[in-house]
Amino acid sequence: MAKSKRPLISINPLNGETLKTYREMSREDIDKAIGRADKAFAGWSRQSFSERAIILKRAGKLFEERNEALSRLMAQEMGKKISDGQGELALCAEIFEYYAEEGERILAPQHLSTREGEGTLMFQPLGVVYGIQPWNFPFYQPARFTAANLIAGNVVLTKHASNVPQCAEAFAQLLFDAGVPEGVYTNLPITSGGAAPIIDDDRVKGISFTGSNTAGAMVAEQAGRNVKKTVMELGGVDPFIVLEDADMDLTIQRFVEGKLGNCGQICLAAKRIILTEPIAEEFLGRVTKLFQSLKPGDPLKENTDYGPLCTEKAAEELEAQVNKSVKAGAQLLAGGRRNGAFMEPGILTEIPKGSPAAEE
Repeated sequence: MAKSKRPLISINPLNGETLKTYREMSREDIDKAIGRADKAFAGWSRQSFSERAIILKRAGKLFEERNEALSRLMAQEMGKKISDGQGELALCAEIFEYYAEEGERILAPQHLSTREGEGTLMFQPLGVVYGIQPWNFPFYQPARFTAANLIAGNVVLTKHASNVPQCAEAFAQLLFDAGVPEGVYTNLPITSGGAAPIIDDDRVKGISFTGSNTAGAMVAEQAGRNVKKTVMELGGVDPFIVLEDADMDLTIQRFVEGKLGNCGQICLAAKRIILTEPIAEEFLGRVTKLFQSLKPGDPLKENTDYGPLCTEKAAEELEAQVNKSVKAGAQLLAGGRRNGAFMEPGILTEIPKGSPAAEE
């Protein structure tokens, strides 16, 4: 692989230890990888559903067999609690098993009968598809993208997040061990700067992106100029609304699960809590007390309540958002302090418009 200006560094957010360093793929190597994928499409798309399903089933089995090792890798590379990682990998196994069993049925030709006459709806593979993946679920996110495309007969290029290169490498190795042919799945160890030329390449027929609204807008604009199919999963500000008739014990349990799972680093985590006045004091009091009782720790240990964020930089950015919000007039009821990559679970109230807590 040609030498690159920027390495991809795997860092343990628990202690800042550098685990492994990768060289970024050169533009020449990217071009060769796209060429191999384009060439592999002809053979893979001609295989029957049952032939492709056999490989997907093997991949699902390997996710089960490697659950312990891969969940430990996630804990070390991005700080995910070991129990959360085990659940993620179990879901990956289910995804590959589902598409292996149901893919042919889902994509079977459909007879159409209309006032204008009879017809048949056919599903055909596109070719080379390119997935830009996030770091928060380094196995689940590429699993749901890859399994669906492989059973459909597409071939896959994946650019994973720069801070989880070991997970990206392990995902690719698992597929190769399951029997995925060379070129049918390709991990591209590149940074964001290397992603743009791939979207422009005529051999790439579709783009899938999961990430921020800002980056998604750039990807969608570029894909639009090339008139390419896109699937975009972007950020949100999901509300958690509590009314007077709520079962408070169950509601608080669900809130904590929805807010603190994966340290809150989930697109659909509860981001805004909206309370009706009669129950606001009780809810805030109980949740504040609960947050204050949670203990940070090594994500590899079962008794850890929460681990570090994915990187120390992410924790620094979150700390700055909290501080700016407080300076603007928000009230910090609990937590909100940073220690390295760890961030205490916190509660902000009286949030003014225009503050980071309201707008970001």
